[in-house]
Order: sequence, then C-alpha cells, then structure tokens
Amino acid sequence: MAVFSHDITERKTAEERLITSLKEKEVLLRELYHRTKNNMQVICSMLELYSMDFDDETVKNVFSELNNKIRTMALVHQKLYKSQNLSCIGMKEYIRELVELLMKSYRASPQRITPEYDLDDIFFAIDLAIPCGLLVNELISNALKHAFPGSRQGRITVRLKKKEGEYVELQVADDGIGAPSEFDFKSGGKMGLQTVFALGGHQLQGKIEFESSAGVTCRVIFKNKPFTNQTNI
Repeated sequence: MAVFSHDITERKTAEERLITSLKEKEVLLRELYHRTKNNMQVICSMLELYSMDFDDETVKNVFSELNNKIRTMALVHQKLYKSQNLSCIGMKEYIRELVELLMKSYRASPQRITPEYDLDDIFFAIDLAIPCGLLVNELISNALKHAFPGSRQGRITVRLKKKEGEYVELQVADDGIGAPSEFDFKSGGKMGLQTVFALGGHQLQGKIEFESSAGVTCRVIFKNKPFTNQTNI
C-alpha cells in the first residue's frame, strides 16, 4: 500500500513539473514573439526617419515598400503573441488587418477603392503565414499602385478558400485597368511580380496563375503544411 501511494505521489509530482515547464516555455515563447514584433517596429521607425533625408520619390517609395514588408511580418508575430494557440494564427483576421494596413500606407480611400473578402477559417503555422502574408502584401500593393490610376474607382477582392485535401487557394483580384493582352507576368514583371513568383512558387511551393480580362487576378494554390509544435523549445 505504501509503495502504491509512493508511485502515485511521484507521478503527480512529475506531472506538476511538466505542466510548470510547459507554462514557462509558453511565457518565454510569447515574450519572444512580443520582442520580435517590437524590434520590427523599431526598424520601421528608423526606416521612416531615414526616408526623410531623401527628396527623390523613387527612393522614398523603396523605403515605404520595405517598411510594409516588415510590418507584414511583424503583424504575424503580433497575432501569435495574442493567440491562445502559439503554433498557428487565423488567416481570416490577419489578412483583413493586413489589407487595412496597406490601404492606410498607400492612402487609399475605401470609398474609392473598396476591399472585399471571401475568407475561410484557415489557420497557418508561422513558417507558412509569413510568406503568405508577404504574397498578399505584394499583390495588394501592386493593385493599389497600378490598377486604379487617377480617380478611378474599383474593388480589390481577397479570397482564401479550402480546397480538396490539405490544399488552399489564395486569390487576389481587382477590377482595375488590367494589363496588356501580350503581357507576360512571369518574365515581364518588375521586382514586385518576381517576388510573387518567388514566394508563391518556391516558399509556398504552389501553383501560380495570372489572368487579365477585367482587371488582374492572381491565384495561388498550395498545401497547408501540418502545424509544428513550437512549444517544444
């Protein structure tokens, strides 16, 4: 009887130590996400200060676009810091916040350019959320810069839909001026489109399609990788 009681006590003590260890790791991981987000915000502030030293609009735009990319990644860490599940983030809320951030950055009035969403409740691990976020950043930025010249009004639609198996489809479409019929998105694009193919084709290992009839539509189909347990540090 005494041996049985001793075994239960040891098991309970071991379980309590394991729970304490997991809680400590969770606190450390949250602090890591929080510090990473804060450090990225500091970098953004420094870039904004450095950009003030230049009068050339082209240089200022480079600083602004780099700033948006860093904020895109920082937003992932912010969502993870606030999430109950430290392994993944809900892309539905993240994409909405990211588009709002970009609209403000480009001073795009929602009365002139209306964002629309069709987003399933999909969760990505951090190693998938960051390249997907950067991909959305590039596509939305491209639409805001080129699709609606002057005072032209229109819509930008973002879709993230579950497909068969573990696959998902990301689609960003605008009803702007579109591209010339002979335009080759893969070889004819500048750095932004090259980044789209690098992120979608290599990092997400997805299939990328562009079409330009009424505006421009980009579709990327890729696999939602299994979550990695990031509390095991």
